[in-house]
Amino acid sequence: MIEKFIRKGTPGQLDSICVELFAPKTLQDVATDRFSNFVVQRALEYTKGQKQANLIQKVLDISNQLRNYKYGKFVLNCVEKVKKSN
Repeated sequence: MIEKFIRKGTPGQLDSICVELFAPKTLQDVATDRFSNFVVQRALEYTKGQKQANLIQKVLDISNQLRNYKYGKFVLNCVEKVKKSN
């Protein structure tokens, strides 16, 4: 449901979600979860410009921790895909 909201919401709504989702204490838990890692991936895909660059950097800042988790690796792969498409 949150993924759909990310796709269909306004830019302001997306920003609000990203502030919560990419908070330092939240990001690792969400990015390594079996289901919520998809929310992080959609946020990375649907943001644009400087906002997307900031989110990518936040993921890269914890990349060492994410590499230890199956679903964290999916998020890191998404970051690489997004970077290549820009």
